[in-house]
This record gives sequence, structure tokens and C-alpha cells, in this order.
Amino acid sequence: MNRLLIALCFLLVACSSWFAWDSSVDARQAAERAARAEAEVMRLSSAGSSSPPITRQDSVGTPIADPVSIRREAEGDATTAPGLAELSERLARLEDEVRELGVRVDGRPAPESFTTPEAIAKELRGIGGDPRERANRIALLERFLTLFPDHPEAQARLEELIGEHLTENPKSALDDLDRFGARAVTDPVTLDGIRANVLIQNQRFDEGRACYERVRLAATDHEGAASASFWIAHSYLSEGRYDQAQAGFEALIARYELDPSQGMASLVNGAKNQLELIARYRQH
Repeated sequence: MNRLLIALCFLLVACSSWFAWDSSVDARQAAERAARAEAEVMRLSSAGSSSPPITRQDSVGTPIADPVSIRREAEGDATTAPGLAELSERLARLEDEVRELGVRVDGRPAPESFTTPEAIAKELRGIGGDPRERANRIALLERFLTLFPDHPEAQARLEELIGEHLTENPKSALDDLDRFGARAVTDPVTLDGIRANVLIQNQRFDEGRACYERVRLAATDHEGAASASFWIAHSYLSEGRYDQAQAGFEALIARYELDPSQGMASLVNGAKNQLELIARYRQH
């Protein structure tokens, strides 16, 4: 019996030693991963910058330890279960930060990796207006409209996408409008207004004016009708047909010059400026 008790005691001691060793190994492994993650965070934070990296903080505002401190912590009191859990939580935060910084510094993931409208919107906000990111913006906007054509923000995203193309490649703007417009823009009058501008930018003037004419006839207020008339006249100016442009601007001024509203006054002043421009063109 005594021998059995002695054997059990040895077994318990061995098990305790094994669990302590196992916890220590887990903690050291986690510490090594955390150290690597912290080093990567610091590298990515300072990438492309000549200034030294700033001290980074975790999500609760506690300064993140340097890799040596992390290892020392793991080899000391972090070998207990609570210490290991805390280290694992910190490691998860570090690795999340590495992933996010890696996207910003080392290249963005393919648009196919974004599967929710919120994720795409967040990525677009991260890109901002950087001209070097134009291709990424276009790909993400197309991704949004392909997956979520009925989303409340679809029309705004379509207008952003068209804006990306209009200056450099108006044909692509028209292609995207044909591809996404019917689903993204539910109001046919609004769709006609967008299409009119894109068609005129593609020098398809007659088709663009036909769209603007539908907008003018469908307008429920004077300002909407006057705006469509303004752009019809402006399309003639863009086409170099000065007589038709002048007639259109003069008709708009004669009809709405006495309207007291601010929007109408702006349109009338704009028409007068266009007449001055036409006069200068004719002098040359």
C-alpha cells in the first residue's frame, strides 16, 4: 500500500511538472509570435517614412512592450493560465494590426476578398483621393455595384465610378452606366440626367440632348427644367455650334431672369457667362 501511495505521489509530481512545462512552452511560443508581430508592426508603421516609428498602443491605451519584454514576461509570470490568456489576447491584437498595416503598406488584397458593403466602403475611405490608387478605387466600386446593385448607396457609388472614368476614359464611363445603371438608379429621370452627361462627354451630342430634353419635360419645378435647358445649350457650345448655344442661353435668360430664387439666379448668371465665352470664341 505504501509503495502504491509513493508511486501515485511520483506520478502527480510528474504530471504537475509536465503541465508547468507545457504552459511554459505555450507561453514562450506565444511570446515568440508576439515578438515577431510587434517587430512587423513597427516595420510596417515606419515603411515609406524617414521619421522614427512612434510608440504604438494597444486597443485599451496600454503601451505595447518591445519584443524582449514580451519574451521576459512569457518566461516569468505569464506561465500561469491568466498570464498566458492575456498574452494570447495581446498577440491577437498585434496580428490584426499587422494584417491591417500590411494591406496599407505592402499592397492591397484583391477586391474579391471584400464581401460586404461595409468592408468595401471602409476600404474606399482608406484609399481616399490618392491618384495612385485609382485602379483600386475603380475595382472596388465595380465590386460594390456587382454584389450590391440594390443597396441604398449604389447610385452614389455608380456616380463615383463614372467620375473616375469621365476625364480619362469616357467610353468606360458609358460602359459602366450601361452595366450598372438600371439597377443602381431607380428614378428614370435621374438616370436620364446621368446618362445625358456621359453621352455628351463621349461626343454623342444628339443622344445626350435627347436625355436632357426628357429631364426638362419631366421636371416638376422651374429650376429643374431650367437646369436641363442650360445643359442642352451648353452641349451645343461643346459641339462648336455657337448659334444654337447662344439661342439656348438667351432663351433661358429671357424666361428666368426675374426669378428671385438663388438657384435660378445662379443658372441665369451662368448663362450670361457662357454668352461672353461664345463672343470671345467668335472673335478668334
